[in-house]
Amino acid sequence: MGISFDPSGRNAYVGNTGGTAQFRVNRATGARVGTNAMAASSNDAFLWGGVDPSGRFLFTAWGEVGPDGPYGTITWFAINGNGTLIPSGSVSLGASTFANGFTFAQR
Repeated sequence: MGISFDPSGRNAYVGNTGGTAQFRVNRATGARVGTNAMAASSNDAFLWGGVDPSGRFLFTAWGEVGPDGPYGTITWFAINGNGTLIPSGSVSLGASTFANGFTFAQR
C-alpha cells in the first residue's frame, strides 16, 4: 500500500496487508534483485512506511482490527547493512484510531 526507498536507492520497502517486503534494487537498471519479507499477523495492514533521512530506520503506520474495533500503531525497525529489517519497537495510538501516514521533518 506504500513504498519507501532508503537514501542510497539500494533498498525499497513495500507495505501491504500481512506485512512489509524489502526489495534490493539494481541502481543501474532499476530491476528488483531480491526480496526479504517481514511478515505480520493476518489482521495487520501496513499502510505506509518511511525510511528516516539517515537511512537507519523504517517507520510503519498500520492498523489492526481487534475485539474492540480498529486501533493504530506506529512500529519502527532498524535497517541493517544489507537492508534487512530488525523489529525495534512500537507505540499504540489507542482504540478507535487508525494510523495511515506520517512524514519526516528535514533540516
